[in-house]
Amino acid sequence: MTATRERTEPTCYRYAGRALEPEHRPTPVEVPITLYVNGRQWVTMMCTPTRLSFLALGFLYTSRVIRSPDELLYMRVCEEDRVIEVRLPEGPQLEAALARPRTLTSGCGGGTSFEIVEGIEPVAGGQRVRPEDVLRAMHDLHAHAEAYRETGGIHTCGLAEDGQLLTVIEDVGRHNAVDKIVGECLWNGISTRDKWLLSTGRISSEMALKAASLAVPVVISHTSPTSLAVEIARLLNVTLIGYTRGQKFNVYTGVERVAAPISSGEQEESHFGG
Repeated sequence: MTATRERTEPTCYRYAGRALEPEHRPTPVEVPITLYVNGRQWVTMMCTPTRLSFLALGFLYTSRVIRSPDELLYMRVCEEDRVIEVRLPEGPQLEAALARPRTLTSGCGGGTSFEIVEGIEPVAGGQRVRPEDVLRAMHDLHAHAEAYRETGGIHTCGLAEDGQLLTVIEDVGRHNAVDKIVGECLWNGISTRDKWLLSTGRISSEMALKAASLAVPVVISHTSPTSLAVEIARLLNVTLIGYTRGQKFNVYTGVERVAAPISSGEQEESHFGG
């Protein structure tokens, strides 16, 4: 199934100063996909129905239900029934993970967040980030945003290393896109440590948490982080870069990672080695 849906009848009427004109424009596909774990209905995610196996794998990992793809005993994806079934080893660890409370977040598509920060270590190290690499990576992300150019109603996320994109995924929910990236990396044995996470949408608190849990030191967005994302990023030593547009960007946390001089004001306290 594709990320957009074509229709024969007009999908909208466009006003451009004179009259309403019917237009045929593709719209992003959004469907509910229910994840079952060991026969138990666990969570329903509103998402774009592509790369669903990566979505399930990444979601289980970022939710700390599994620590490795090796724990996955079985997976079945049925797009027609809008169901993903997985089987994991039974035990108290799984029961505790599935019993964690879930809350809806500000993410598009009803992102799901676990209200547990404990156990996530601050991100250590991280290479210095050159401004020109940040700008190039965001430019390349937009260049790969095919579904966004068609519809304008979808999020694009990517994983980069030293400014070079490794993978790009689009989804109606930015959290889903991140989980699909994580699932792809797990499946292909690609480490997320010291990589950059890029997004065309705003940086939410959940994205900051996921970045830290993946040992990702830098998150870059076309728009803004939320205030809670900034607080979490400071606590977990993640560099947040927002409003990356043209030749400019804003650094909200972790400015010491950015290889550029500070012309005025005080540099925020470094989290490296005290």
